[in-house]
Amino acid sequence: MAPEAEEEPPSPEVRLMAFYLPQYHPIPENDAAWGKGFTEWTNVTRAQPLFEGHEQPQLPTETGFYDLRLPEVMEQQAALAREHGIHGFCHYFYWFDGRRLLEKPLEAMLRSGRPDMPFCLCWANESWTRRWDGADKEIIVQQTYPPDCFARLATDLLPYLKDPRYLRVDGRPLVIIYRAGQIRDCRSALAEMRRVAAAEGIELCLAACLAFDYHRPAEDGFDLTLEFPPLSIPPVDITDEIRWTAPFHGRAYDYERLVEQHLVRTDYPFPTIRSAMVSWDNTPRRGSAGHLYRGATPELFEAWLTALVDRARRMGQPDRRLVFINAWNEWGEGNHLEPDQRRGRQWLRAVARAVGASGGMTAARARAVMVQLEARAAGGGLVTKGMIRRMVEVMHALDDRLRAAEATNEWLGRIHAARRQEPASAARQPAPADILGRRTRLRQGQVSGRIERPAATALPQRRDQPLALQGWLSEAGAQPEDPPLCVVALLPENGDPLYALADHGLPREDASAIFTGIEDEGQDRSGFAITLDLSALAAGPWLLRVGLATDAGAAYLADGIRLELVEK
Repeated sequence: MAPEAEEEPPSPEVRLMAFYLPQYHPIPENDAAWGKGFTEWTNVTRAQPLFEGHEQPQLPTETGFYDLRLPEVMEQQAALAREHGIHGFCHYFYWFDGRRLLEKPLEAMLRSGRPDMPFCLCWANESWTRRWDGADKEIIVQQTYPPDCFARLATDLLPYLKDPRYLRVDGRPLVIIYRAGQIRDCRSALAEMRRVAAAEGIELCLAACLAFDYHRPAEDGFDLTLEFPPLSIPPVDITDEIRWTAPFHGRAYDYERLVEQHLVRTDYPFPTIRSAMVSWDNTPRRGSAGHLYRGATPELFEAWLTALVDRARRMGQPDRRLVFINAWNEWGEGNHLEPDQRRGRQWLRAVARAVGASGGMTAARARAVMVQLEARAAGGGLVTKGMIRRMVEVMHALDDRLRAAEATNEWLGRIHAARRQEPASAARQPAPADILGRRTRLRQGQVSGRIERPAATALPQRRDQPLALQGWLSEAGAQPEDPPLCVVALLPENGDPLYALADHGLPREDASAIFTGIEDEGQDRSGFAITLDLSALAAGPWLLRVGLATDAGAAYLADGIRLELVEK
C-alpha cells in the first residue's frame, strides 16, 4: 500500500488567535521576587483543591513542564494549535520604558523564523508587581510613561511588525494595548507610535483591550477594541453557594452565566473583536485569595466559541473575521487549551469543532481511512499499533464532525438547555434504592458517554415540570446477553438518593448517518432516554448522575448535572 500523503489542516475563514504567556523560563527579576528558578510551573504544582470537584492542581500531559528556552517547545505548541484550527498566538510583550522581560522566546522566534505560525503582540503595559501572590503594592519593575517612550516602544516593535508571519488586519499589523486607560494623553501617544511606524512604511492597526472599565477608544484614536474575558463581562458571584473545604477569602463566579451574558451582547458602538475564555482559576497563584469561575466545561466553551465564530463568518470585511481565545497556556490561572491530566485534549477538540477543523482530519478522509483499515483486516493482514492509532484518530475525527454539526446548528440550546423535547415515554418518578437492590452499590467501571440533553452542568428546574434526559452510555466489556441497566441517580444535599431506570439500547441515528457507505455500518445502540417526574422531590439542590448498573453495582459518568429544584 502506498504511503498516505500528509493531509494539510483546513484553512479556516475565521482566524482564531490564542493569548500566549511566556513565563515558562527563569529570569533574574522573578528569581529575586519569588526565589531562584521561579517559573509559572512553581505556582501550578503547588495548587490545592478548595472544594469538592475543584479541578486543582491542573498538570500538563503532552507538552510536559516545558522550558521556553528550548526552541522545540514552541514548534510542538504551534503544531498542536494548527492541528486544532488555531491560526496563531498573541504573545504578551513586556516592555518597561525600554526594559524587556520574558523576551527570550520571542527573540528566538524572530531570529529563527520558527515556528512558521502567525503571531501578534499585546503590550502588557502594567507595572510588574507581586500581585500574583497577594502583594499588589510591592513593585518589581515600574511601568512609567516618559514623553519619548512611545516612539521608543514603536521602534522596538518594528522588527516584529516587519516579520511576514505577523498578523494583519485591513492589511496593517495589529498591536494590542492591554491597559489603555493607564496612558495619559493616549491619543498623542498613539499618534507618536503611528509616526515612527509610518517612517518605516508601516501603517499600524491599534486595538485596546476592553478591560478595567476602559470605554473611550474613539477619543483615544484606536482602530479597534478587543474583548478580554473575564475582565470585559460583569460576573455573577456564587461564592456563598460553594461548600469550601479549606479557608477561602477570594471570590467565585458562575461560568455558564458569564457565557450567557456575553452572547446576549450582539454588537458594540465601536469595531470590536470578540473573544472567548477557556476557564479561570487563579488560586494556583493567589491561593485562598484567588478568584475563579466555576462550571467551565469544554461543551460550554465550545458553544460560546461556536457562536462567536458563526458571527465572525458573517462579517462583511473578511480581514476582520477574527476571534481571540483567552488563553493558550495560562496554567497559573487555570485557563489553558494545552492538554492536562484531567481533560486531555478536550478543550482543543472543542476549538476544532467550533471552527470546523476537526483535529486535522476531515470526515471524508476519516471514512476513506476506515475503509482501508477494514479491507486490510478482512484480508487477514497484520493489525499493527500504527493501524490502531489511525483507527483512534478516525473515531476522534468522526465524533468531532458530529459535535461540530450540533454546535453550529444548536449552540444556543447547548447553553440554555431548556429546549422542548418529546419524552421517550411516560414520565417516571424516582424511587428509593429498593428498585435496584444490590445494584445501587458503587463499583469500578469504564463507563463512557455523555448527557446530550440538557447540556448544562447546572440547571434551575421547576418541580411541576418533567425533565427530559437524552444521551448515550456504554461500558467496556459489557456482555450482550446480560446488558446493564441504565440508571439515573438523584442525590439530595441531605438524605437518601433516589433512582429511576431509563430506556437504554436506543439507536444513535446521528452516528449511523456518519458511517453511511461503510461495510457492516449498523447503528450504535448505546442511546438512553428518560422523562423524570420531579413533583414529589423536595425543593433545593440535587445532583443528577447517569450510569450503568449490573449485579456487581453501578458505575457512573464522571460529569453530572446540578439541579436546583424550585417551586412555580
